[in-house]
Amino acid sequence: MDQIRVSAKINSNTWVLVILLFFCFASVFVALRLNPSIAPDEHNHFLFVKEYATTLGKPVDNESTLKTGWVIKDNPYLYYWVSARVYEVMHWIKPNLTDWQALQGLRTFSVIYSTLSMWFLFKSSKLLIENKWLQLLPVFLLSNTLMFVFLSGAVSYDPMAIMFCFLAAYFLIRALKLINFWRSSIFFLLMVGLGSLVKYPITPFAFVTVISWLVFISIKRVQLPKLQLKENLILISLVAIVLFANIFLYGHNLIVYRDLTPNCSELFTKTQCETSPLYQRGIKFADPDSPNLYESIKKGGPTPLAYFFDSWNYLILKSIYGILAHQYYVPKHIISFFQAFYLLLFLLAARHIKKLRDVWPYIITITMFYTAVVFITNIKTELNFNYAHFSIQGRYLFPVIGFVYLIISWVIENISNSRSQLIIAFITTT
Repeated sequence: MDQIRVSAKINSNTWVLVILLFFCFASVFVALRLNPSIAPDEHNHFLFVKEYATTLGKPVDNESTLKTGWVIKDNPYLYYWVSARVYEVMHWIKPNLTDWQALQGLRTFSVIYSTLSMWFLFKSSKLLIENKWLQLLPVFLLSNTLMFVFLSGAVSYDPMAIMFCFLAAYFLIRALKLINFWRSSIFFLLMVGLGSLVKYPITPFAFVTVISWLVFISIKRVQLPKLQLKENLILISLVAIVLFANIFLYGHNLIVYRDLTPNCSELFTKTQCETSPLYQRGIKFADPDSPNLYESIKKGGPTPLAYFFDSWNYLILKSIYGILAHQYYVPKHIISFFQAFYLLLFLLAARHIKKLRDVWPYIITITMFYTAVVFITNIKTELNFNYAHFSIQGRYLFPVIGFVYLIISWVIENISNSRSQLIIAFITTT
């Protein structure tokens, strides 16, 4: 470790700005040059933004929105509402704004969201990693994650959702390290609440992080300072508003639909829902028997463990380090490298598991829980479509990819042999 430390007398703030500059250049290039409707669901997102721009509230579903397979009613709305206000401002500045210009403008905001995500990942890294070079590693890895860069230049709710997750992670880490505990906790709760209003898959992240925070409070309750209500009244009020908005949305849905979001068939007629491409895909590819996991295995389907090693990890990695959209690019020759790399990192982490302390058990638990939720959700989809690999996308893990890269830095920092440490660090950055 000494060899890295000798070179560690650097200004990490300066170097992270260099990384962010290169990232912004790449993602802005995508934002300005990428043809429309290539990024995942970009046409749908843009259509919904324009629908939200017709009102200050929530618009009503119509024939155009139903044809996307998505519904507006009783679904998360924050990204569309904010983007609609941006869209209106652009129209105010330039009344003859074209769709292409509006698309580029909204894409630029995605770049801003992702840049903020990377900055707060760096701030999290500084709280957790001592070595200044290794503090830069998570940001460097994220800036070289191809699907993240691609999404950052697209009209999508993912960059905003990821930003709120990274902000929540940063403030949670501050709280767990007892840095201005209550103020950090309030900001953490605000960020996870806002993230859940962007897209419903953030709710498992919100659940596990809030549970982790509550567990920490129960363990450290004697050491915690007293909450100053007057000093934090405005922030607490904002958290209460966001909490109420989540309860109003998801609580209502759980009572009425018994799910976080409703299906089209629960809101509209069969004729209206038949226009959806998702409905058509279900008719064409869904297994009519809808077997459960046990029945699928009896028929010769894979066990979860076999599916994880034979298919899932490959599908996830190729859609993280490649581009999986309406057009795709997959660098198949390096996916095997990533499989071997993550296996090596897992073994090294297991070797140093006794060194886990401070906030790291919470970070690893959150990462494993969220990954397990995505994995189980993917298995359910595979069972419905007879393992046709629909909707198996690595971007669904992006809410915790920052944690993954932080864990990588922690593993490298804890390698005692300096030569081995340098080799692993070199492999990680190439």
